Amino acid sequence: MHTYNLRSTVLVITLLALVAGCATAPMSGNSPALTDKLQRVSADYTGCPAGDNVISDVNVQPGNSGTWTATCKGNVFNCTAYGVPGGHDSFTCRPATH
Repeated sequence: MHTYNLRSTVLVITLLALVAGCATAPMSGNSPALTDKLQRVSADYTGCPAGDNVISDVNVQPGNSGTWTATCKGNVFNCTAYGVPGGHDSFTCRPATH
């Protein structure tokens, strides 16, 4: 019985650690899900369909913030996401200056 309680405790702690890690860990910069989201967000600024935006230089920060570059039809855009705790994230992309 003592072994069962120890196993239960270890299982609960492991599950809590996994959930906490998933809730606070940012998406990887090369995640297909993140790339898809950035392509869709960038489309509002590039004027290109989402799938035509090539995403690069992804820099993920804590709190759903970060930067990336979107390129479409030779046009390059520098983009930024601003995470808002408990609110909606906001995004902006501007033509890159050379």
